[in-house]
Amino acid sequence: MPDIKGIAKSSVDAKASPGECLPSGPLEQFGSPILSAPTLAEISKPIPIPISVEIEATKAINPGGTIDYTAVLKIDVNGIARDFLENRVLPVIEGYGLSHEFAEHAWMKLVASNICVDLPLPQATRGVQISSSEFSGIQASSEFGDSSLFITLGAFTSDSRAASPSAKVSVSFITVHADSDSSTKLEMAPESVTLDFVLTVGIGDKDGPLVGGVSGSMVGCGAKNLAETAVKQEPEKAGAT
Repeated sequence: MPDIKGIAKSSVDAKASPGECLPSGPLEQFGSPILSAPTLAEISKPIPIPISVEIEATKAINPGGTIDYTAVLKIDVNGIARDFLENRVLPVIEGYGLSHEFAEHAWMKLVASNICVDLPLPQATRGVQISSSEFSGIQASSEFGDSSLFITLGAFTSDSRAASPSAKVSVSFITVHADSDSSTKLEMAPESVTLDFVLTVGIGDKDGPLVGGVSGSMVGCGAKNLAETAVKQEPEKAGAT
């Protein structure tokens, strides 16, 4: 077995930078240690959040008005596996002394489940209605919490050996602003994402001896605010002091 470059930990204590995610909690190896051990060391390096989130929102409201939002979530299912294979799996296999012939037959598979996207509502607003929800390539549901809209996604599998359709979810919802609030703008902070994962790396046949990986949970936070709505200020009355 080759020496492990880096540190293979059973848990990752670091916090991911905005726009990236890292494992949270215990990690478990499975299968061949020849592949699971370097994968465990590699998984301690942040990866981009696999879900893109875009928000359209009402541009301006009067105090106490309602804001219409549409959240669009996209997952490039094929791209995840191909990018991970090219940029993370192949360099690891070749760098750990495994032959070029082995690298030619390497593959990776990511199974993500229990996916939750937390969209924090702006301060001084509350959710009042989910007006529509559409999805393709993945199942989805949504509900309001005390201060967030939670969008829960079904499982998806990204496999470098197989083509899979991209996944897309669109949720429209309405919030109301507290008219007692004096804010001049209402910002939706970056999303938080949590998911469980099983990451499998293999060389050759899926049932062969060179198959191993790591399973656990991941946490990430978006890189920027998602939306901004201006609150119109009433003009001062003439003669007011």
